[in-house]
Amino acid sequence: FISAVMIAFIRPKRSTQTLHLKEDLIETGHALEDAFRKSVFAELLEGIKFLFTDKDARFVTWISFLLMGGIGAISVVGIIFIQKVFNSATTDLGILGTFIGGGLFLGAVCYGRFGQRLSKYKIIFLSFFLSGLSLTFFTLFIQRNPSILWASLLSVLLGVAASPIVVSSNTLIHEAMPSHVRGRIFSSLEVIIHLGFIIFMFLASGLVEYIGHASILVISGIIFAIS
Repeated sequence: FISAVMIAFIRPKRSTQTLHLKEDLIETGHALEDAFRKSVFAELLEGIKFLFTDKDARFVTWISFLLMGGIGAISVVGIIFIQKVFNSATTDLGILGTFIGGGLFLGAVCYGRFGQRLSKYKIIFLSFFLSGLSLTFFTLFIQRNPSILWASLLSVLLGVAASPIVVSSNTLIHEAMPSHVRGRIFSSLEVIIHLGFIIFMFLASGLVEYIGHASILVISGIIFAIS
């Protein structure tokens, strides 16, 4: 009881820190009010406008669209291709997925250590070229020689080749965008690249009935190599 009475007499000082905190809360409230006034569609259009008017952002947008489109096409036919070649449901598919992930990790580490002085544009184009060659060679070789050992090694190579694309493009878009619109730009970029994923997934699912799984993978590899 005595402690409660003593606490009741405590009066906090109106320090500079308290005043700054109050100002920050007021500023945050105004920012939230402005955000609610704008519609989601307006925010999306504003982000898309920046992505297609800024040089670096436009480059990253097209690169990301192409990359996700290729992943969409590959994801449709790649799983069935692996299952047919190795005559298994999930075991070999899981092994190859693990090795691709390891290759992506290794490629990111190597690029972070040795690729900082190189041009990001050149790195992206080189990575696309090497990724396309790796995917094409992987498809043709594994189709004739269904060895899980060779497939795992080639999966690591594919992951290493593709990894700098993501790292470099993320760096470019961060350097290009103003900090105060970063959220809406990333949201717009995600909409565009996932649209590419859906479109090419749909196209690949239709074409596979006419030209086969391996052909889709080879064509995807060639497009990556020449892009």
